[in-house]
Amino acid sequence: MFNEKELRIGSLVFNKDKRVCSVTHVQLDGNSISVSISCRPPGHMVENISAIPLTEEILLKANFKKEYNTKLPNEASYDKDGIVLNQNFQLSTYNGGVSIIGKRIEYVHQLQNLYITLSGDELGLQAEDF
Repeated sequence: MFNEKELRIGSLVFNKDKRVCSVTHVQLDGNSISVSISCRPPGHMVENISAIPLTEEILLKANFKKEYNTKLPNEASYDKDGIVLNQNFQLSTYNGGVSIIGKRIEYVHQLQNLYITLSGDELGLQAEDF
């Protein structure tokens, strides 16, 4: 289950038929949320959508570069514009011998939110990329 309050306009989600759609409208009303999506059947109920799990394939489609740590060659990381996720998809930085690891990014919409927050730009993934 994902936190629907993380959704914003432009977030990519699955509709009930598992088609990738873009969120076009989000409305919070107290503790309830309604969402409109770009594909058919249109959804207004959060129960009709689900989060897209983040995968290596999606990171590569989003132009993250897969790199290997020279000190730990079995450990991969993914970098785009200085935003680095480790092989477990956790925000990560390396500061002179200390590795700082953050929350695991589980879903595409979380990656979209993280990227725009840190870079100021959209991630660049579209529903048509899937």
